[in-house]
Amino acid sequence: MKRKYPILLTICCLFVIAANPDSQAEDTVTATFTFGKIEVLKSGEREWAFLEKGAVLNNSDLVRMPPYSLIRLKDADEMLLPTLPGGRELPISVLIEEGRLRRNEFKGKRVSAPFDSRPAIDVLPLGNRPKGENRFEAPAAAQPTPLMRGELEALRRELDSLPEEFVPFISRSLLPDNHATTDAYPSTNLSSALTLYRDTLREIEAKTEAASNRSLLYAQLLGRIEIGADLVVNGKGDLFVVFDSGVPVNGSKQITANHQLIHHKSGTDTVWIPLQITPRRHNFTTAWYTAGRNLEDGL
Repeated sequence: MKRKYPILLTICCLFVIAANPDSQAEDTVTATFTFGKIEVLKSGEREWAFLEKGAVLNNSDLVRMPPYSLIRLKDADEMLLPTLPGGRELPISVLIEEGRLRRNEFKGKRVSAPFDSRPAIDVLPLGNRPKGENRFEAPAAAQPTPLMRGELEALRRELDSLPEEFVPFISRSLLPDNHATTDAYPSTNLSSALTLYRDTLREIEAKTEAASNRSLLYAQLLGRIEIGADLVVNGKGDLFVVFDSGVPVNGSKQITANHQLIHHKSGTDTVWIPLQITPRRHNFTTAWYTAGRNLEDGL
C-alpha cells in the first residue's frame, strides 16, 4: 500500500498544475534572427540592452523594435515562428501569440515551407530597400513646411497656453494630483506621454491641420500635466517635440540602450525624449525612432 502514495501524490500534483496554468513555467523562445537595433528589457531587470541573436526570452520580457526591423522566434518545442515586423514596443508573449496565429493563418502556403533560421520570405523585402532611401518620409505633398528660427520662437511662446477647448480631453488619471510614481519602466512621465499620444492626441488631431500645430498641441498637453516639454528644429527646419522622462541621465539605460533615442537638452540632468509628429499616423514608438533618426540631420 505504501508504494501507491507516491503515485497518488504525482497524480494530485499534475491535477493542481493543470487546474492552475499560471503555476506553470513561462513560455520561453529563442531569437533565431534579428534585423535592426532591437532592444530588450528582461523581466526583473532595470536596464535595456540590445537583443542578440540566440538570446533566450521569457514571455514577460519587453522588446522595442525600430521601424523596418525584423525578428524571428523559435518556441520551446523547437517550432520556428514566421518573421515579424517592428515599429512597436510589446511583451514577448504578444509576439509569440502573433507568430503562432500567423503561422496557422499561412499553414500550407509557401511561407510555411520547411523553416530554417532564415527570415520568412513574406517579410524580408522590408529590409532590402536601397540604403539611400528615407524610409520615414511622407509623400512630398504631405511634407510640413520647414520652420524658420523666428517661427520656432513664436511657437515656443505658446507652450504654456493650451486652448481651454482641449482641456476636457485629458484623462483625470494624467493630471498632476493623480500621478502614480514608479521606479519601474516606463517612468511616470514616459507612461503619461505615451497615453497622451495614443489616446488624447489621436482624438483631437482632426481639429488641427498643420503638423506644426499638432506638435505644439502635444507639447502643450504635456505641459498641462506638468511634464517639461519643448519644441526644437534640426538644420533642415523640421520640427520636433522633446519632453522630460524624469529619469536621471546616469540612469538612461532605464529608458533605452540606443543613444539615438535620447535628446541631450542643455541645462538639464534628466533624459529627454524626442518625437516627430508627422502627417502620417505613426504610433508612439515609430514617432520616437523617426525623431531619433532625423533630429540631427543638417546639424
